[in-house]
Amino acid sequence: MGQTKRLHRLGGALSIAIAFATTTAQAAFNLTLNFTGGISPSQQTVFGDAATFWEGQITGYQPGIVLGGITLDASGTAIDGVGGVLGQAGPTAATHQAGYWLSTTGVMEFDTADLANLEGNGS
Repeated sequence: MGQTKRLHRLGGALSIAIAFATTTAQAAFNLTLNFTGGISPSQQTVFGDAATFWEGQITGYQPGIVLGGITLDASGTAIDGVGGVLGQAGPTAATHQAGYWLSTTGVMEFDTADLANLEGNGS
């Protein structure tokens, strides 16, 4: 995945123009996860809970932005074993609205060894 970026570096790649609860939102924020393999049912539940949390925190988009949401394909794969890279992600499609480039779809890959280790530790 040459176009992916580590999670901590993703913020500068594309803007997600969103409004938090302190501003007037224009539309609901929808985060759709597609699990494409390598993530156990219990791990999928944790990912789903995280998506629900962020949908509750992000109340919509900035004025002038009309977007149905973001769809992310999430998968588990062997990256480098426990303790190295947890995951990598990047946009796969975007749209330009109100002066911003906005991700519409993306991909996330997580190291299966790290996922199993985190789950085993109750993290």
